[in-house]
Amino acid sequence: MHLLFPPEHFRTKINERGFLKELDRRLHYVTESWAETNISRDRHKLSIDHYTNQKINSDEIENVLSLINIETGIAMTPVNADSGFSVGFSAIYTFDKKILLCFLEKQLPKGYDFKRLSKIFNSPENIDMLKSIGIEKPK
Repeated sequence: MHLLFPPEHFRTKINERGFLKELDRRLHYVTESWAETNISRDRHKLSIDHYTNQKINSDEIENVLSLINIETGIAMTPVNADSGFSVGFSAIYTFDKKILLCFLEKQLPKGYDFKRLSKIFNSPENIDMLKSIGIEKPK
């Protein structure tokens, strides 16, 4: 039997993860719905992401970006949002692969955009963390 013990940052960086979860509650929420296939009429549950109109302030985004590193075990990746009509970002804790924060590009403060955040999520350290949890390199 192979046991996997949590890394040191699991215990020591709990406040940082808490900050991201609190910010996520302000910016994003998930509802559940049911979908039915056309041919077989099988029903399955869907999770639907919704985003608020609130924006992240400059201090908050700087804090978020400072947490994207190997010491915290938190990685960032761009994602399709709003059924592919918006660009979003996810901050993921690599130990348990849980998404701690989701937000849209339009929720960023002035002066921050995809290009500026790409310097963080395209860094070699971030790419290595994403690959370690089975997420391919951002394009």
